[in-house]
Amino acid sequence: MSTMRACSVNLGGIGVPDRGVVALPADEVHLWSRDLDRATACAATLDDEELDRARRLRRPVDRRRFVAAHTGLREILGAYLWIAPETIMLARDPGGRPCVTGGSLRFSMARCDGLALYAITRTAAVGIDVERLRRVDDCNRVATHFFTPREAMRLRKLDEPARSVTFLTCWTRKEAVLKCTGDGIVDGLDRFDAELGPPTEWTVLDVPLDRSGYLAAAAVLGRAEPRWQGRACGRQPR
Repeated sequence: MSTMRACSVNLGGIGVPDRGVVALPADEVHLWSRDLDRATACAATLDDEELDRARRLRRPVDRRRFVAAHTGLREILGAYLWIAPETIMLARDPGGRPCVTGGSLRFSMARCDGLALYAITRTAAVGIDVERLRRVDDCNRVATHFFTPREAMRLRKLDEPARSVTFLTCWTRKEAVLKCTGDGIVDGLDRFDAELGPPTEWTVLDVPLDRSGYLAAAAVLGRAEPRWQGRACGRQPR
């Protein structure tokens, strides 16, 4: 049985993960947030692939946010691994999911505007997604093509703003699970009902955020219900 639930996870505030002092028990999922417009963006900690992706972004604000998000990811991973952020080697596993070369940590990162969220586990597959709360004018069309028939029918019965909120809630839940599995959006969004939950051993969490105007969800593979711990990161510029 899969579970779909909400949980009180406080992701507010600005702090810094002290290198080498963050413990991660096997039954916990740690969720981190980072304000990309206030946090340090240190390109020197990124590898060549990350820097190349940043350079391809046209707007300066997008480049800085990308660097800040990946700086945060490396600071967080370094705190668990007891190593310097710039020495972490990132790769992709056979399913296309990001991973740490030679390490057991599993992680997922999501960005939207100036907000980044991170989910970290010791061994279980994990995924996280965040979306800006907004009106989605074509949600019925998208749902018809990519959601389950039950979900699409439910959306058609709703008026705004409930329709857009419901659509984005479903979307973030589905994206979180797909980041766990490594499946693509086209092939995976209609494989499970986001309200009833995925048909395998997954736990999906609606993540409450202190920042208004955003919706987020996280998913983890595991039969036992994990303990979710909310944390914050991001060094303020000096």
